[in-house]
Amino acid sequence: VYLIGTASFLVCVAVLLLSRHIERTLEVFNWILIVFILGGLALLCLLFVAPDHWLEMVLGFVGFDLAAGTFNLLPSGADWFLIGAFAAYSGAGGVVNLMVSNWARDKGYGMGQVVGYIPAAIGGPKATLAHSGSVFAMTPENLRRWQAWWRIVRLDQYGVFFMGTLLGMGLPALLYTHFIEPGTDIRGLAIAAELANAMARRGGVALTFIVAFLGAWILFKTQLVILEGTVRAITDLLWSGSQSIRRWRFGDVRLVYYTVLGFVVTWGLVALRLTEPIILLELGANVAGFILAIIALHILYLNTTLLPLELRPPLWRRMALVLLALFYSSFVFLWLMDSFIPNSIHRFLF
Repeated sequence: VYLIGTASFLVCVAVLLLSRHIERTLEVFNWILIVFILGGLALLCLLFVAPDHWLEMVLGFVGFDLAAGTFNLLPSGADWFLIGAFAAYSGAGGVVNLMVSNWARDKGYGMGQVVGYIPAAIGGPKATLAHSGSVFAMTPENLRRWQAWWRIVRLDQYGVFFMGTLLGMGLPALLYTHFIEPGTDIRGLAIAAELANAMARRGGVALTFIVAFLGAWILFKTQLVILEGTVRAITDLLWSGSQSIRRWRFGDVRLVYYTVLGFVVTWGLVALRLTEPIILLELGANVAGFILAIIALHILYLNTTLLPLELRPPLWRRMALVLLALFYSSFVFLWLMDSFIPNSIHRFLF
């Protein structure tokens, strides 16, 4: 397992080193992986999962338990460490949300075209990256174009991100609950192969390779996106907050980005030796959820103080950010409260 994890780290580093424009490379990778992953999962669900399970999934998104015939938003005896991790990863919690906005900047959307981007170390030209944002003049024409950009953002967030998130949660859950008895504890070193083995027992050996291949792609895509997102967010924090960092190596942001990448990969290789991968995943996700709660309030502060009045978010969006912070911080609170008294089920902290 450690050697596989090390190899996947090295492949991720190679992708980030050799791409000319990091954002564009990751965009292409994501489209390919998403098409294969969601397409493959959808096909398997259509072939093997009964219609009533699909209905359970749809109703489950609003907290309705079809078997019990009632709403069940907070299951009894829940492992909040695990549920908090699921909630955070399903919404790309923490620094990954920051990375999404930075991808838009590096792609040149809106005012992103005037502030620069992070180029690759090999094959990428030296590019200037501004340490602060840029606001356009408040003219009727510019405000009209601003609304046009918002239409693109809404399409991306509701049509791609939101629907993709629902499918990313629902399709794997359909397969797991159909082929593995609900309530089975599958955590361990073989967790990635549990679904493939269960499907092989009921559907033949060929399914093992198909599901294992999809699982490998899912894990690789997740590792690549989270690795790049973490490094990108840390780089932006250093670049924006430190004049000394910006002067280092004649203002080449690539040196900062790849130095941070080296530290993150080194720590990742060390962390793989500390405990089981599933524990690292749960811990990282819960920390990301906590970060997301802080980020929501931070974005609210920035958008209501630094932006011109014409561009500040409406009241409902401000309230949504507050609710987002409360939602994710509640999982962190429940996890910590559930862990102060060690026991054989939930352990202490993790």
